[in-house]
Amino acid sequence: MLESSLEGTRKPEEQFYLKLLDRLKLNPEEVVVLDDFGQNLKTAQKMGFYTIKVHVGVQNRMIILGSGWGKGHKQIADHLLNT
Repeated sequence: MLESSLEGTRKPEEQFYLKLLDRLKLNPEEVVVLDDFGQNLKTAQKMGFYTIKVHVGVQNRMIILGSGWGKGHKQIADHLLNT
């Protein structure tokens, strides 16, 4: 987890996502970013993350899928949002 106030960076800054990847030892394609703010998603998508815009009221979160999940990101994220 990254806490903006302790890290000195926040979404949508690229440095925020780079620190996340470094800490988790993952690649962008292994993470799905859910957010209700489009600018945060634009930066993440540009960096290679899979992104999903959620409606206001859905808690912002990142789903860490890890390696080996393949092309099922959307189905997995949709399932997690609907449970």
